[in-house]
Amino acid sequence: MTKFDQKQTNKPNIIEQLGQCMTEAGNEFGPSTPYGSTLIKCGQTHQKLGLTYKDFIQSSAMGYIQPLKSFLEGEMKSITVNIEFFIGRK
Repeated sequence: MTKFDQKQTNKPNIIEQLGQCMTEAGNEFGPSTPYGSTLIKCGQTHQKLGLTYKDFIQSSAMGYIQPLKSFLEGEMKSITVNIEFFIGRK
């Protein structure tokens, strides 16, 4: 089983976790301080990046990995059988 075969979970990935930590730290410093507001903005951006990463992985699996897997399981087996047949006829 590959990483793409696993069910998608709602567990936050490492990028989202970093964003959450940055947002919490920014709130502790105070949203009105320059450092706090910067941490909050960066944290929100990291959270969006994490969600985009999840979407990219899922769309990559659906658009590339799954068709490749079905080709290898179906067409490639018949190609291999035909090659063995023709090699045997030599």
